[in-house]
Amino acid sequence: METTKLSLSGLTCKHCIMRATNALEEIPGVKKVKVKLESATVKHEETVSTDILIAVVKEAGFEAERA
Repeated sequence: METTKLSLSGLTCKHCIMRATNALEEIPGVKKVKVKLESATVKHEETVSTDILIAVVKEAGFEAERA
C-alpha cells in the first residue's frame, strides 16, 4: 500500500471536493481518499501511478500535481 499526496487547485466548494473524491475513488486499486480544497491524500496499491491520479483529477475539471 502506498500513499500519494497531491496539490490541487480549482476546487472552491464541497461539490468540487465530492467530484474530485468520487473520481479518485473510481480508480481500481485506490483504497482511501481524503480531499480538501487544496490537497488530496490517496492510499492505493502500488499498481496505481501518480500520473493516473493526476489525469483523473484533471478529467474531473481541476488541476493537480504531486505535492
